[in-house]
Amino acid sequence: MSDVAEMAAWLRAQVEADRAAALAATPGPWTVDRYQPSEIGPLDDCGRPDCARMMARTIEVDDDDVPQPWRETAAHIALHDPQDVIADADAKLAILDEHATTKTYAVGEDMRRVRIDVCETCRNKRGVPCATVRLLAQGYRHRDGWRKEWAT
Repeated sequence: MSDVAEMAAWLRAQVEADRAAALAATPGPWTVDRYQPSEIGPLDDCGRPDCARMMARTIEVDDDDVPQPWRETAAHIALHDPQDVIADADAKLAILDEHATTKTYAVGEDMRRVRIDVCETCRNKRGVPCATVRLLAQGYRHRDGWRKEWAT
């Protein structure tokens, strides 16, 4: 598999993993409500059959007692509920499909016909994957499998 194909496959796997995790999560919309640190326990400890589902959908915050980082964390989690992650992943997968590479012919330095990879959308012969795919991949650079050379 070429380096171009490896990068595209790796990126698609990252996006698909995010999408699968979101599909498996409790559906949103998620919200931020009140939270009492002393009330944290296993999700099924509230004594009601729907407790786990309810707690997973509502990030509870009491603005008076909870440190600022916890409130910001709760807001971040609520903003990235499963429906938003799925929509984002679907958009990224569509961009990857739109910017897939294909083989075409060009004239090489020796004036012979050579087969090269190009982005189907950008028609960029020198930078495959194209800048669009490289920029998408940058968002996953902290994950296992990322290669520094993919950033250039």
